Amino acid sequence: MISNAAILERYIIKGKIILQSPLLIGSGTADNLHEKDILTIRNDKGIPYIPATSFMGALKHWFFESKYVPSSDKTQIQFWGGNKNNKNNIQSSFIVSDLYPFNDNVEVLSREGIRLDKLKGTAVDKGLYSYEIIPSFTAFKFEAEIIIRKDFNKEEFEKTLGTILSGLMAGDVKIGAMTNKGLGRIKLKDVHIFHYNYKDKESVINWLAGNDSVAKDVSELTGKAFKSQNKKFEIKATFEVNNSLIIRSYPNILDAPDMINIADRDEKGNLSPVISGTSLKGALVSRIKRILCTLDENISEDLPELKEFFGFVNEGNGKYKSYKSNISVTQSFIKNPVQKVQRRIKVNRFTGGTIGAALFESEPVWKDPSGTTTIQLSVKLNKKKESDNWQAGLLLLALKDLWNMDLPLGGEKSIGRGRLKGVSMQLFCEGKNIEIKHNDSDNSLIVTKDDAELLEGYVKDLVEFVKQKGGNSKDGV
Repeated sequence: MISNAAILERYIIKGKIILQSPLLIGSGTADNLHEKDILTIRNDKGIPYIPATSFMGALKHWFFESKYVPSSDKTQIQFWGGNKNNKNNIQSSFIVSDLYPFNDNVEVLSREGIRLDKLKGTAVDKGLYSYEIIPSFTAFKFEAEIIIRKDFNKEEFEKTLGTILSGLMAGDVKIGAMTNKGLGRIKLKDVHIFHYNYKDKESVINWLAGNDSVAKDVSELTGKAFKSQNKKFEIKATFEVNNSLIIRSYPNILDAPDMINIADRDEKGNLSPVISGTSLKGALVSRIKRILCTLDENISEDLPELKEFFGFVNEGNGKYKSYKSNISVTQSFIKNPVQKVQRRIKVNRFTGGTIGAALFESEPVWKDPSGTTTIQLSVKLNKKKESDNWQAGLLLLALKDLWNMDLPLGGEKSIGRGRLKGVSMQLFCEGKNIEIKHNDSDNSLIVTKDDAELLEGYVKDLVEFVKQKGGNSKDGV
C-alpha cells in the first residue's frame, strides 16, 4: 500500500535493442509441418517480437543476481512491483512495452542441436532437435517509462534506473533461452531519456500531448548505478584454425552441400560461419568432467557444488534443487574464413571398396594460408565468490587443452577437424587484466611470474576441493 500515490515525475526512455547474438524466444509450441521443436513467438500478423514479460523477467533476474540491493528492499518492491510479507501488493513503477523489430520482414533462421552421451561423446539415439532463432544484429524498438510518486525515494529510483541502463548499454543482459550457451545477448543503443516534471504545467501538457520533453543526459543516471556484488572472472581468448572445422548445419537449398558450417547474420547482414555457444560449452563441460574424473574417479556429480556449476534441472525429484549453470559462453564469428566444398565417399570397412550411392559433400571452414582465420572465444563465471576459485581452475585447465589443440570443436574430429591453436588470452579476475601470449620461437607462454602464480593458485584450489569432496584425488594436475 502506498501512503501518498501522487505522481511527481515521469521518465520516458526510448532506444534500440540490438541483438549481439541470435535470440531463441519460443512460443511453447512445435511445428509438426516443418518438424521444428521450438518456434519463435510471433504476433497475430506473424511478426516475431520480444514480449515485455520475457524482457522484464530477464532484466529483473539480472538486476538482483548482480547487484547489492536485496529484492525485499522497500524501494525495489515499489520499483519492480510485488509485495512484502505476502500483503500490500504494489504495482510496478517500471513499465516496458513489447519490443517489435524495426523491420516487419525480420528473418528467422533454423538451427539443429544434438544431445550427446556425456561419457562416450557420441550422439544419443533420437537426440536431434531443431529450433528457430532471430539472427544477430536485428534491431527492436525499446520504450519504457518510470513513474515516481510522492511516497517513493527518487534518489534510489534513479540509481536503479541508472543500473538498468548501464547493464543494457554494456551488453550484460541476456534474454530468452540458452543464454549460457551464447544466445540472447542484447545491447541498448541510441538512448533518449525524457523527463516530465508534474509541477511544471508545460511539462504536463507535453506528456498529455505525447510530445518529447526535456532530454536528460544518460550519464546523469548511469553515473549513479549500483556496483556489482559479483567478482568478475572472464576469459577472452583468440585462436587460429589449425586446419579445418565444421559445426554441422543441414541446408534445405537445392544444389547446396549436404553439410555446411552453422552461420549467423553479421553486422553487414551477410551470413557468416560461427562457433556456436552450444558447441563450445558442450566441449568444455565434457572436458571438465573428464578432468574431475582424472583427479578422482569417485567424485560424484550429485554434489550441490557441481550441480550449481554445470547446471541441473529437477525433473520431479524433490531430493535435488534446480540450478542454472554458472558457466557462460558466447557465440563467435570466424574471422577471414575460407569455405570450399569437399566431396567424400563412404568405404566398406571389410572390402575397402566404395559403398554405392554414398557420395556426399561437406563445406567446412578452412584455414587461410596467411594464418588469419581466427576466432575470439569468451567464457566466464556468472557468479564468482572466493569459495568458487576451484571453478576458475577447472575452466583454465579445459581452456589449456583447447589452446594446445587437445580439445577439438564441432564434427568430423576423427579426420582432424576442429583443432584450434592458441594465440593470445586475456583474463579478467581479482581486479586484474592478465595477458597471455603464445611465443612462436619456443612454443612457450608469455606471462608474468605474479600472474602465473595467481592462476596456479586457482588450480591448487581445485585440487583441494576434489580432495575434500572426493577423497581419492591425485596429488597434482
